[in-house]
Amino acid sequence: DIEPTEAESLVMQAREHAAEARSVEALLYPRKVAIIGVSRREASIGQLLVRNLRNGGFTGSMYAVHPEVDEVAGIAAYRTVADAPGPIDLAIVAAPIESVRSIVDDCAKAGVRALEVISSGFSDYDPDGPARARELVARAREAGMRVVGPEALGLINTDPRVQLNASLAEVVPSRGRIGFFCESGTLGATFL
Repeated sequence: DIEPTEAESLVMQAREHAAEARSVEALLYPRKVAIIGVSRREASIGQLLVRNLRNGGFTGSMYAVHPEVDEVAGIAAYRTVADAPGPIDLAIVAAPIESVRSIVDDCAKAGVRALEVISSGFSDYDPDGPARARELVARAREAGMRVVGPEALGLINTDPRVQLNASLAEVVPSRGRIGFFCESGTLGATFL
């Protein structure tokens, strides 16, 4: 038997830490973002996400996914995620719940690395909500995608290299040294 040494354990921990950091890179430092569920209504959640990305100064490329139009909210739109110029690092889903399952499958086929699911219908208030949430996460993980959500407030990264406001929050914190993660959108919005 080969007994593990302290040095070996430290190397294994360092490798695991580096792998975890790389796996969340698509969430926090995306170069290409697809927003799925951008409607033509200016007051829609999808349009708010586009505005927040644009107003936040996002440094990457963004595309909309819309089944009928070639442009929406001032950005190019594609029928599916697979049709958008890839590879897509982050897909933001703000579509109705009945279409989320097929969207996750489309994202998996397109090689999307991370999902942010804003869509509602996954909460404990709906008897089927928790089961839907578990299925969503399982399908995404099977495809190797990281997931934030469902029913997420979103992601914000103030690093000047990305300037990502992929959230429903129109107030973005000043750049600083603190990272904040919260499972409660209400608490997260209060902190912001």
